[in-house]
Amino acid sequence: MKIAVASNLPSFSGTVPALFSETPYLLVVDMESGDILDIISRSSAEGERGEQDIFLAREVLRWNCEGVLCGSMERPPFLIIADEGQITRYNAADMGVFDALGKAHTRQLELIRDHIDGDGCAGEHKEGQGESNCDCGHHDEE
Repeated sequence: MKIAVASNLPSFSGTVPALFSETPYLLVVDMESGDILDIISRSSAEGERGEQDIFLAREVLRWNCEGVLCGSMERPPFLIIADEGQITRYNAADMGVFDALGKAHTRQLELIRDHIDGDGCAGEHKEGQGESNCDCGHHDEE
């Protein structure tokens, strides 16, 4: 299983930034082996911060990650990761990367259910129904 982790450093010794838009690096980690498979730098993306956020979100999809450990997210990367990729978002803001991975492994992290300034999703989907079929209204916004 692959997990993407937002980090202020290109290593396990980094910290997860409070905001996805502030992360300089995205680490792609193989949870089974514990290895970093790739380190994606925000600086490798062209454009402004918002375009770089979209680049990082697309990298999470490209690596086929099952989850992302990060801080709060703006709407565009959230919609790419949550709705398009249906990838679970875990709030690991201000945690050390290594600690955040350990808490993710033992399911001790809260979910990020909506983007910054979103209406919010209570996360209480009907049994057998994921976010893609949620009727809370924000998943199908454009």
